[in-house]
Amino acid sequence: GTEHEGFVSNPAWFTDAMYNASGALQRHLCNTFSIMRDRDHIVGHDEWQNAAWCTYAAANFGIDTTCNDHTDPGQYWDWTKLMKIINPPTTIIVDNSSANFSASANWTTGTIATNAYGANYRWHLAQAVTDEAVFTANLPNSGSWQVWCWFTDGPNRCTATPYLISKSTGTATIHMNQTGNGGKWILLYTGSMNAGVNTVRVSCNVASGVVVADAVKWVQ
Repeated sequence: GTEHEGFVSNPAWFTDAMYNASGALQRHLCNTFSIMRDRDHIVGHDEWQNAAWCTYAAANFGIDTTCNDHTDPGQYWDWTKLMKIINPPTTIIVDNSSANFSASANWTTGTIATNAYGANYRWHLAQAVTDEAVFTANLPNSGSWQVWCWFTDGPNRCTATPYLISKSTGTATIHMNQTGNGGKWILLYTGSMNAGVNTVRVSCNVASGVVVADAVKWVQ
């Protein structure tokens, strides 16, 4: 077990430093001893008050779940925060310079904009053709994923750049105004995706403006 300094009645003891250190320790112990990193296996002294856990533990661990009457870490302990440290999100980033990016020679490499992700970006003038820049990721798990985009903004950019996102039930098309708010990660989409190859395609088939393809990020 791991003891934390403090009192259950005073959440001021539960600092970021404590959560970060404890979370890293629990992750190490779980990895070292092949312990599942979930709330059935990472518990507090007070878990005996949780009827569902008591039933699970009695059936799977063969232990007496009523062997103590402790109430720590108590109501102020942030289990969600700790579990996110123990289970950091899976993140896959594909830049336009990555091997998992593809585009025709019509997508010009740009270096003038100063807020690109990485050293450069790709751009294409609006044109009524099917000529897409493609970001590809091999997702390790199915389930809910977030898709984020990064682009360089400017007054000549397209106001409705189409991002075509593969999902478990087809394709979601999200239009992004690239005239402003660039140079950072922007959430495009949250939804169910299948494990394996998934893509985000940036289309130049728009009415006017410059379409930018810079970087895409998948997060679970």
